[in-house]
Amino acid sequence: MAKGHKACSQCGADNGARALSCGSCHQPFDIGAANEVFFFPITGNNIITPAGKCPVPWKGDLVAWVEAVRDTAPNDHFTDAALRYWLRTVVPANEFTNLATELSPLQTSML
Repeated sequence: MAKGHKACSQCGADNGARALSCGSCHQPFDIGAANEVFFFPITGNNIITPAGKCPVPWKGDLVAWVEAVRDTAPNDHFTDAALRYWLRTVVPANEFTNLATELSPLQTSML
């Protein structure tokens, strides 16, 4: 049998590696990958650019604000870019430059 080919369990014929059924007797092959458990279960979405206005008003504390924003969508993950997008709409421009640099290390420590 050639490398990568598979033999039919019923008639023993040589079939291609990607064949779904035997070419001679038309016996379907067992596809074991359908029941395979994936390594990373996908839950939620990575939100890069959020839609609409920020759901949480700014109260002056960055840590509390980030936690409150995360609580609005518990199954999703807001990236740094998404949080900066909303942060620039709720704080004055002179505060934004200082707060934006604190955001990335803060996100890492909160994981």
